Amino acid sequence: HPGEPDHPDTAKPAAKKPAGRGRRLGGATGEGVLFSIDTRLRPDGEKGAFAPRLDRLTDYYREEAWLWEKLALSKARVVTPASALAGKVTAMVTELLASPVAADNMAKALHDMRQRMRANYGDAPDWQLRKQPGGIGEIDLLLRGLRLVHADLFDSGNDRTGELLKQLEAAGHLTPDHAARLGEADKLFNDLHHALRLVMGSSALRPETLAPAARQFVLDACDSPDTAHLDRRLTGARADVEAIFDG
Repeated sequence: HPGEPDHPDTAKPAAKKPAGRGRRLGGATGEGVLFSIDTRLRPDGEKGAFAPRLDRLTDYYREEAWLWEKLALSKARVVTPASALAGKVTAMVTELLASPVAADNMAKALHDMRQRMRANYGDAPDWQLRKQPGGIGEIDLLLRGLRLVHADLFDSGNDRTGELLKQLEAAGHLTPDHAARLGEADKLFNDLHHALRLVMGSSALRPETLAPAARQFVLDACDSPDTAHLDRRLTGARADVEAIFDG
């Protein structure tokens, strides 16, 4: 608190406050994890405030933030929409996302980020689509990049995949065929991802490890008669995403 003297008995606990708050928000509990957070990613790193002032956060995104941070900002959601601060935060995000990013800069950044993502995929199971070329992470990266390049089409950061595709197609920035293929891929990927989470709690599993009933639940959720059919659809959808990403 301003005006209060520094005291050796209070200095150490104060320094630990961000870490403690981070554990309460993002630590594992008997009920699971509340939010997945990384306090190292705040504007001034480990030396900064746990929750920066809104004006400091705005200045950071305007003047200092990397392009990938602005991509992440385009997915920001206010978790307490009824709070007094929510309107100010929403207005800040909307303003920050209103200025288009140069297409050449974005194209280079997207390919660099995809390369970094792929370096961490490892030997992931075929159905773990967040760690597959052309999978969930890469289609999301592509659409968020297009959203920032064509920021003038959107009036907020709260744009779902379907809305992004609709707006980009209507403005001529995606062909109808590309928009349809990306929409189909996104639906298939998310159907599989959520089905696996429901039956097993994770998508990081190999298909052959699923019990017959669990496997059938997944196949029904993805509207596929058997595993081979689903695998062919996934392969084709991932190839579509990669082709459009590189096109």
